[in-house]
Amino acid sequence: MTNIDATFRADSEKAKSVITDIFKGLPPAAMRSYLTFLYDSIKFLSSDYGDRWGISLFKKKILLNVGRVGALALYKNELRILVESEVAPSGTTFRRKKTYRTASGCRKINVSLSQLQTVLRTRTLSKAHLGAMSIAAKRKPVKGIREAHSSGVIEYLSEFVNKPVPGPSYQTKASLTKTMLRKRKRFLAQEGKSKQFTLSKRERDPRVRANALAEFGALCKICGFDFAVTYGRFAMNCVEVHHIEGLAGAGKLGVTTSLKDVLVVCPNCHRALHQFKDPKDWKAFRRACGLG
Repeated sequence: MTNIDATFRADSEKAKSVITDIFKGLPPAAMRSYLTFLYDSIKFLSSDYGDRWGISLFKKKILLNVGRVGALALYKNELRILVESEVAPSGTTFRRKKTYRTASGCRKINVSLSQLQTVLRTRTLSKAHLGAMSIAAKRKPVKGIREAHSSGVIEYLSEFVNKPVPGPSYQTKASLTKTMLRKRKRFLAQEGKSKQFTLSKRERDPRVRANALAEFGALCKICGFDFAVTYGRFAMNCVEVHHIEGLAGAGKLGVTTSLKDVLVVCPNCHRALHQFKDPKDWKAFRRACGLG
């Protein structure tokens, strides 16, 4: 790794400067495409391979390393992407280098920065890239990759997507710069302004909830949480009713709902269930959460 001051790598303004300089003269959509693709890659890694990656900021490039291989490398004229060869889109032209010993079956492709907006939309490419990172993540990164991790890139990316972007699991609070900690302490947000909205909502019959509670009780069917026991009887109405089939696709005329179509759940399970791969299969959700 090139010897670059740790303060440089921890500075989000430096990260912003390097990225904007690389994309200078190109349409803004090109830079947005790169940052979105980078965010999706890091989100994937943080979910399943928290200690197997790091991103390094240099003065003229940015490298996302997975295991011991560069998985996404941004240079002045191109983006180099590690892909799983067998899954890559048909007709893909690979770089001359053969496959990597620490990422078997993977090769890199070069994409011109002017083509990013089109190429990075390809679902097959995304799948090949995620597959390659999964393979590369079987190896732990060397010490140099971990030490060169640049929290400034993560902070800038968080500002771009307007949500917290997780760093690798080995990154501790001690690795944050004083500037970053100062920003957090001074954080202020203006909220509470009055706004008018026009929206459409699915009509719900209050009798469905009343009859469901009368039939099934007020315990969460998934985790067994009891509001009355934990908070007192005044909180019993906090329990919710989940429509197993969902009402989003009910059409203009709606649907007929019976008690077999609903489930009594706590707000936490309700929210998480709607994020599950199949919100209709609440039993699979319960098993996946280790609750039954």
